[in-house]
Parts: sequence; C-alpha cells; structure tokens
Amino acid sequence: MTRIVVTTTPDDIHAAAVACALERRGHELVALYASDLPRAATVAITVGASAPSVRVGDTVIDDATSVWLRRPTRPVLPADMHPHDRPVAERELDAVVRGLYDVLAPRALWVNPIDCHRGANSKLRQLASAREVGLAVPETLVSNDPARIRALLAAHPGEVIYKPFLPAVWRGGGERLYPLTAVLDETELPDDDVLRLTPGIFQPRIAKRHELRVTIIGDHVVTARIHSQDARATQLDWRADDARPPLELDALDPEIEVRCRALMRRLGIVFGCFDFIVTPMGEHVFLEVNEQGQWLWVEQALPEAFLLDRFSAMLAQGRPDFRWSRAEAVGYVAVARDAALRVRRERAAHVAAIEQHVIDEDAPCAAA
Repeated sequence: MTRIVVTTTPDDIHAAAVACALERRGHELVALYASDLPRAATVAITVGASAPSVRVGDTVIDDATSVWLRRPTRPVLPADMHPHDRPVAERELDAVVRGLYDVLAPRALWVNPIDCHRGANSKLRQLASAREVGLAVPETLVSNDPARIRALLAAHPGEVIYKPFLPAVWRGGGERLYPLTAVLDETELPDDDVLRLTPGIFQPRIAKRHELRVTIIGDHVVTARIHSQDARATQLDWRADDARPPLELDALDPEIEVRCRALMRRLGIVFGCFDFIVTPMGEHVFLEVNEQGQWLWVEQALPEAFLLDRFSAMLAQGRPDFRWSRAEAVGYVAVARDAALRVRRERAAHVAAIEQHVIDEDAPCAAA
C-alpha cells in the first residue's frame, strides 16, 4: 500500500473520486484540510536530530509516495475572534502552513511542486513562456490604462475580448453571476475612473474552427476536441453553455506536444490542462495552462479517456513515467456514487474553506 497526500477542500469531487479510485487499488489518500486549522484540527511539526515529522490532527505524515497540491487553502479563524488579534493569528497560521509544505514528504512526487505553484499560475508568465517555446499566443494587453484600452478597441472595432485574471462569482437573491469572455465595444466601457480600478486582459478576437482541452498527466497526453462553434451560445466562451458543447477524442499535433512539454518544464510542473484555439487555417493558439485544472468533466463526456485512472496511477506510482494499462482501468462511472457520498461526509466533518472568488451579496457587511 502506498500513501498519497492531497491538500484540498471538503467539497472537492476530484479529490473524492481519486480517493475512491486509489482505495480500490489498495492505496490510501490522506486529505489535508487547512481550513480545519485551528478550529477543528491542530498541527505539530518537529525538527531536530531526526528528519522533520509532520502531524495534522491525529495523522502523522512522515512519508508519502506523492503529494497532490490540489487546493492549498488557508486556515479559517473563528468568526468571533477579537479583530485586533486576528491579523497576528492569520500571519502565524499562514507561516506554519507554508512551512508544513516546505518539509512535507521531500522525496515524494509533487503534483505540482509548491515552489512552482505561484509562477505556474501567472497568466503573464504563461504567455511569455509559451511564446518563448514556440507556441502561438494572442496579442495581449493587460492594463488599467483607459487610453491604451480605448486605443486597442479603436484599432479592432467590435473584435476585442475581455477576460478577468481570476474567477469571480457574485451570489445573491438565489442567483449566481460570473464573468466569462466577452466581446467589448467602446460604447460599453465604463468611465475611465472605473477602468483604472481593475486591470483586465484584452485581446483581439481569434477566429475558431474548434477548441482543444489538452490534459497532460506526466508522460500521458489526452486531447479533447471541443465543438464550441456548433452553437451560438458557446462560440465565444464554451463555458457559457451549462450542458457543455460536444466533445470528441482528438490527437494532438506532435510538434505542439513537444512545445507543451517544453512549457511545462519551464513552469516546473508535471500535470496541466491546456486550452487552445484551432483557427480555420489549422493554427494552434495557446490560451492558458491550468496547473490544477478540472478534468472530470472531460471523462464524463468521454469515458474512454480514463483520466481518473491515469491520474491515480501517477500518484500511486509517484513518477511521471508511470505504467498504465487501459485493460485494467477503472473509470469515473465506477466510483461516481461513492465519490458523491464521500463529499457529503467530508462536508459534514470539516470546516468549509473560504471561497475568495465568491462574493455573497446576501451576507452582512463587515462593518454592520
């Protein structure tokens, strides 16, 4: 039996599915919920004559084959804590959690390495590095300069798109609103004072034949063609259709794969979900790589992709060049029910993580 550690949240269906798949093979997935600190769990890290030892709650984690840095969340302090004490406690807890990651399982395979986490999630670093390894990237302006933004829109009237850096969800009145990729017209821009408040990503719109989601798990590549242009609702952003556009398995151009792997080496990651536009002329345009991207939705549409089994095999073997056999693969459909039950149990047993990308408009203001 091997032990795998995952940093995650209590409502993470990906972590639950991987736990179920690993347990079927006789392995153990230990979940670390930083949100449990300090209210529902303690941490103890000892360093001395022997190697560092890490204990979270009642679980000692001194060895692991792999560490999956799925959702490294922050501790959640009690709501009634004195406001003068809160900043000190937050800093101390954050320092301990960062230190825990620094000494945890130094010989394990990290998916992905903690030192690469911040850099790999920088959209600007991704675009610059992708260009350097030979991938085509969109002409991009990142700015809160009203004059430059308006000049770009004037140069490409009706053909400039806006994207936010990070996800955001406004929740209130029973509705959920979130920004997607949008085509901008200069008449729709807010006043300059508002434009200065929040930088955005602005790019000329690129014609699409279709799109690709390329999931690279160590040495394995699974490419899904997204038929985003088949329906009007998904032509600009395929996420706009809750039902998701049709998918089919595809083969990635070998030269594009070489460049994707070169980008992963630059970012220091062994797993990533790449998004590409394929233009009507067949050019592959790199949009981004998510070093902890979602992939269950691909397997739900394409069970033959076996992403869950491949990912679990890499964690269990602790190596990017893991061995895998389709004949013995366990698909998500086989563990979906158990994974859903596991999520319900974990939600009840652990402290919910703070969703920093969710703005709850029904919640009282801090000053209230």
